[in-house]
Amino acid sequence: MEKRISLSIAFLCFIYFDINAQCTTPASVPYLEDFQSIVLTNEFPVCWTASNPSVTCLTFTSGVSPVTGKHASFFNSPAGTSYFYSRSIQLSAGVAYSITVYYAVSSAGSSDWSNISLGYGPNQSNIGMVNIVSAAGTITNTSYAALTGTFSPANSGSYYVSVGATSTGGGNVPYLKWDDLQITKPCSLGQNTPTLGVSITPTGVICAPATVTISLTGADLYVPSQNIIQNVTFNSPINGVGINSLTGCSTSTVITLNVFSMPAISVSGVQSPVCPGASVNLIVAGGSMSGYTYSWVSSQGMNTVTTSFTMPVTPLVSTSYSVTKTYTNGCSREATTSVAVQPVPQITLTASPDTICAGESSYILAQGQYQYYDWYGDNNLPAGFSSATVSPAISKTYTVVGIAGFNCIDTNVIAITVLECAGMVETEKLHQINVFPNPGDGIFCMEGLSGFETTVAVCDLTGKRILYENTKSEKYSLDISKYPSGIYYLEINDNKFRKYYKLVKQ
Repeated sequence: MEKRISLSIAFLCFIYFDINAQCTTPASVPYLEDFQSIVLTNEFPVCWTASNPSVTCLTFTSGVSPVTGKHASFFNSPAGTSYFYSRSIQLSAGVAYSITVYYAVSSAGSSDWSNISLGYGPNQSNIGMVNIVSAAGTITNTSYAALTGTFSPANSGSYYVSVGATSTGGGNVPYLKWDDLQITKPCSLGQNTPTLGVSITPTGVICAPATVTISLTGADLYVPSQNIIQNVTFNSPINGVGINSLTGCSTSTVITLNVFSMPAISVSGVQSPVCPGASVNLIVAGGSMSGYTYSWVSSQGMNTVTTSFTMPVTPLVSTSYSVTKTYTNGCSREATTSVAVQPVPQITLTASPDTICAGESSYILAQGQYQYYDWYGDNNLPAGFSSATVSPAISKTYTVVGIAGFNCIDTNVIAITVLECAGMVETEKLHQINVFPNPGDGIFCMEGLSGFETTVAVCDLTGKRILYENTKSEKYSLDISKYPSGIYYLEINDNKFRKYYKLVKQ
């Protein structure tokens, strides 16, 4: 009898230490829990636990499930949320995991199952558990449906998966069954499969002889990791493979090298400095000139492809140029040059004033570091001077041309507007109208209107109409106080007379 007891204790100790060793060693992914290991009802898989075992968290050894009859189930009483917690599972940071569970209610009817969810966390409890995916709303499906989500832990380590469900306890569907919990690392999830980068040195077309270095990036295992080909003289495709060691997913690529001969070129025809916009003819020299393409780029954004070995340019500022001559065999050669441009100061024109009445004068001043000025617009304008006084009878434009060093020039244009205005005293003696106070603060009174339908309009110096009103009174006041101080023009029109006045708002 004593011998039997000793053997029994030894057997139990063996079982205890065997299970304990399993619980301290995390499971790996891919992971599947299909409850095939349970023998008795309400027995849990090794190292699993639950928030309310044998009450709301149950297991069964028979029934209908996606794969086998053995499955887990939630019971609806007492009401609330219950959880199953898996054994520890080793997860890695940077890996995207897919998790799936199949669930169904036990029968059709007034279901009180409102949620089933999947989460993961550092403990076999709901503390710190992160929700992955949930099926919210009343659950009524009696056939198994899949609940699937993805997650990626921020840190590597041992984690536990939770399967939770919520019941209000008031329905006539007592069980929410679930089975076949699966965790995988599918290569279809982008971050699990490396995106392979290829670096080739030298870049672009390879002109023999050359030493070429090919490096693969984007994975942590490579075949080959680096490949150096010395004195390349022919095209040789190279196969490369990148592997993510955490997922086993791989990407392959084929690198093709283009190897050609490489002639030399140069650029001539540069004369510096030049005036802005002057024409310069750049000429490519070196080897045969016809039958090839020439790609020109400049520091000012020029990008031109031509079959001519000459390139006329008109730089506005000092500019560097680069030309790439591409041969029929694909090899190319680059040459650079630059054109210095003499800076030309801008001409600034001001007119005082730029809007006048007929018979008045305007003083135009040209400013800029120029040696000589030419004026255009009237025959009697002075040559060589930086200013001119003009008295045009009608609105017109004036042009000035400034000549600086290296005979570089700049041009500017200014417009003088001429109005048929009466000033502050009406020249139409047959029908006098007084406008006062003028100058004023923005409220101007008019006396002597005809008493017929009369329009009153005010424009600023740009010609923009800022006020337009109608009156039949012989007296009228207008308000432009909200506009800036300056000169405005008043038009009064009663369909017999059209009169203009200059208004000065202080």
